[in-house]
Parts: sequence; structure tokens; C-alpha cells
Amino acid sequence: MVFVSSWLSLGLRTTLVEAVNFKCNLLMCILTGLNPQHDRSFMISYMPDNIKGIFFDNLIASDVKPSFLNQVALLARDVTIVNSPTVRKITISRHLNLTTIAISKTSLATVSVDGPNEGLTQLTIMQSLLTKIPVDLRHLHGVRLVDIRNSPIETLDLATFCTTADLHTLRLVRTKLRSVVNSAKATCSLTLEELDLKGNDLSVINLELLSSCYRLISLDVSHNPIELVTGSFMNRAITKLHMTENQIEQLNCCQWTLSALDELKISDNMLTQVPRCIRQLKNLKVLNLSGNYLTHFDIRSLAGLNRLLNLDLSNNRLTSAKLNEPEGFLANLKSIEITNNLLTTLNLSHMAWLPSLQVFAGNNSICILDLSHTALDTSRVQLEPITCEENHADDIN
Repeated sequence: MVFVSSWLSLGLRTTLVEAVNFKCNLLMCILTGLNPQHDRSFMISYMPDNIKGIFFDNLIASDVKPSFLNQVALLARDVTIVNSPTVRKITISRHLNLTTIAISKTSLATVSVDGPNEGLTQLTIMQSLLTKIPVDLRHLHGVRLVDIRNSPIETLDLATFCTTADLHTLRLVRTKLRSVVNSAKATCSLTLEELDLKGNDLSVINLELLSSCYRLISLDVSHNPIELVTGSFMNRAITKLHMTENQIEQLNCCQWTLSALDELKISDNMLTQVPRCIRQLKNLKVLNLSGNYLTHFDIRSLAGLNRLLNLDLSNNRLTSAKLNEPEGFLANLKSIEITNNLLTTLNLSHMAWLPSLQVFAGNNSICILDLSHTALDTSRVQLEPITCEENHADDIN
């Protein structure tokens, strides 16, 4: 959002409260220290017409009532409440015509919605005291984005969102989330396209619970202490699956049917072998296995992934990497990253079918490089820095 630089500023003192600081430009107004109980007429008297948003800093109210929000909605479509430690509750009316509500740095512990609301499309809550996802969010029938961060929520019950037919993006980031469940007694098809669960306390994720999210395009469960990934996962829409920075020791893809998946990131885990049945993910274009505990790699474990463009095996513990096996031929592979491993030899012979392949192999101890019978340009094999001993340097061709 771009704001004009000129502001109209006022500082007024009411008979019951300290001064209300007030400034506006053509798009938004910022009110500091407003008390809805005493200063409601202030907004009507001084707010310019046709502004887009109102920003309340240090709103002095423990309960943000529907009557106040309804009055705000007569003046603007977007509302932000920040730095307001007295705010503990907000109630959204079924008739509220706001488009966006954003609440940050409050003591918010309760969110109520008194009936089906079609107007609100975005709800953002950051740094609150919410310990659970408010069940009343099910009444937000027009909401497209729910974003909750830095709040002590422990459980995500997908059933809460069975009736939010327009919900495309759900983000629960840096909360205390420990479990994902679905308590719906009947079949519940969720319309989610993006589910972001980064930076939580999940130790187990059952992907079968997400099979009802038939429109899901992106799932991110990175930066959790996940040790176990379970369940069958059938989804024809998902293209991105990110599981970086967890504690996954093994991953079984045999029960996955993900025909559109083109990006799988499992970097910075504890994998000792390539995920089982990964070859059935035929649409993969990006595979990131960096930062794991792999000691051996054979390109044949990826046989059939003919759309794969980028393979990252850097920062593992590889002592051997078989990249030139004909049975593992990957027709469209553009780059292999194997930097920061323990390799002493690298055999790229007989790889005439991939003349444009780039191989990044620096920070190893490679003393023997075989490029015989290959169309690879040596400039596309990057070994720097070389840590080979001086007396083996001649072995590098």
C-alpha cells in the first residue's frame, strides 16, 4: 500500500480520557489512545470521507463490541488494532461489513462471531493470548485468509473450517501447535489452497487428515520438531510440499498419490536414505534433500523422475555418489548440488545425454574426477574450493 506523504494531525482532549492523537492521509487514519466507550463521536466528527483503513494504536477497551466495529465500518473497510494490551475480546457481528481485521500485540483471548458473516475476507491475529482457534470462525463464510501467529494455540481442528467455503489460506505460524485433528462427524471437504504450519511444536503429522483438502496447492510444515510423517495422502492439486528443518529420520511416500507435486523440500532433517517410493512422484521438478545424514546416493533411486530439473544433496555426509548409472537417466536434469560432503571421487563418465547439466561439488575432498565419454563441458562442473592433497592434484581432469 502506498500512502501520500501529507497528513492531517490533531490532538484533542475529551472530558473523560487523555488526549486522542489523530492523523490522516488520503488512504488511512491513525488514532492513538481512543476509548470507544467515550470517544465514539470523535470518529464521526473528524474522520475524512472515503478512507480505506483505520489504524487504532493503544485502543482502550477490554471488549471490542459489535456496535463499535459497525460504526467503524461506516467509515472504512479495513481495521487494524495494535499495541493495545487492554483488548481481551472482540465480537464480530453477522452484519459487519468490514473487509479486513488485523489485530496485533494485544491480550486477545476471545473472538466471537454472532452469526453467519459474508463480508469479512481477511482476519489476521498476531501476538495474542489465544489458546485455541475460536470455534466461531466457522461463521465467517466469506473469509479467504485466516492468519494467526505468535499465539499459544495448541490444536488445529480442521472441522472448524468445514463451513468457510471461501477460505483459501490458513496460516498458523510460530504458535504452540502440537496436533492437527479433524472432529467432523460427516464428510468435510475443505477449500484450502494454502496451509502454512511453520515454526510450531508438531512432532507427528498425519497427512491423511489433509486428503479432504482437495484444492490444496501448498503445504508447509517446516521448522517443527516433526519426527513421524504418517498416513496416506491423496491429492491431485498440491504442487509444493515443504518439510524443512524437522527431525524426520525416514520418509515413506508409498501411500502418496500426488500427481501434480513438482516441489518437495525435506532439507535439514535426519534422513539416512532417500525417501521410499519417491519415484512415484512423477511430476517432481525440484527435490531438496540437503542438510541430512545421507552417506551414499545412487541416481537409480530417482529413476523415472523425468521432469526433475534440480537435485540438491549438499551438506550431507556423502562418501559416494553414483550419478552416471544409465538406469537412473533423468532426461531434463539441469543441476546437481553436492557441495559440502565427504566425496573423494566423482564419476561423471558416459553422461553424454546431459550436456547442459551443471554439477556443483565444492567443499569436498575430490581428487579423482572422471569426465570420460561425456559431453559435459568442464566449466559446468564446479569443484572450488578443492581440498585434495597436493600430491593428488594431477588426478583432477
